[in-house]
Amino acid sequence: MASTVTLQDVVNWAMTFTKLTPIIGVAGFQQEPALSICNNVLQELMSEPFNWKFNRSKVPSILTATTSFQQDYVIGGVTDCAWFEYADITDITSQTIPIPIWQLDVKRTLKLTNQHSEPIKVSYHDETDAGMIVRFWPIPDIAKQWKIDITYQKKVPIKQSLSDTWAPFPDEMAFVIRQMFLAYAYKQADDQRFATEYLLGQALAKKACGIKDMEADEDGFRPAHSIMLG
Repeated sequence: MASTVTLQDVVNWAMTFTKLTPIIGVAGFQQEPALSICNNVLQELMSEPFNWKFNRSKVPSILTATTSFQQDYVIGGVTDCAWFEYADITDITSQTIPIPIWQLDVKRTLKLTNQHSEPIKVSYHDETDAGMIVRFWPIPDIAKQWKIDITYQKKVPIKQSLSDTWAPFPDEMAFVIRQMFLAYAYKQADDQRFATEYLLGQALAKKACGIKDMEADEDGFRPAHSIMLG
């Protein structure tokens, strides 16, 4: 559901706290520092480990090569990826019913290798103007073909005006936004309450995101290689 709460709505709320009144038009800048605080809040709340459901998207399914050993795959059209959340791999050459599906280990960086076998790791290797580069480890073996489906978190939108909404955050998450804005506003005011309000904002964000035990992650373990291979 689209957001209807604007940045200005939250700024107005924060200005009801006496010490936070001068957060718009400081030093002659019409929307500052409030606009920068808003962007800081979004960047904080949309960075790892906050894997918000409303901010998820999927990479088009990747089919590994069957004629040459290829470690990197260029995916055109995906230019909004911030970080990989998880990746599923399917052995589409298997005759087993149901077809085997398991999760790859998502890494920040993977080095080049000449080892080839069943892929067990994946990374968001790089970004180009046209899309993204996905790297697997080890190199997918050409004896089989694998289908990989990657779910990622999208980049943080940069707000240009206080009239913008807090999208992609839905309205029901506004309590998290307000608390984090309050914390950063106290920081801007050099108020000692920043630390307390920031910790409360983090706690509310984790609760809203389900990072605790509200919705347990369904992780598994599937050994495929010797531990000495990484």
